[in-house]
Amino acid sequence: MDDVSVLNLFLEAGIVVKIVMLILFIASILSWIVIVERSIFRK
Repeated sequence: MDDVSVLNLFLEAGIVVKIVMLILFIASILSWIVIVERSIFRK
């Protein structure tokens, strides 16, 4: 039985999938930075 984890799936993915996942991860981090900054600014 194979071990299914996010890290294992990422490591076994192709280069295109890795690039897309990294872009989505960076976009997510940037989105949360904007959300937190706006919530602090409104207070």
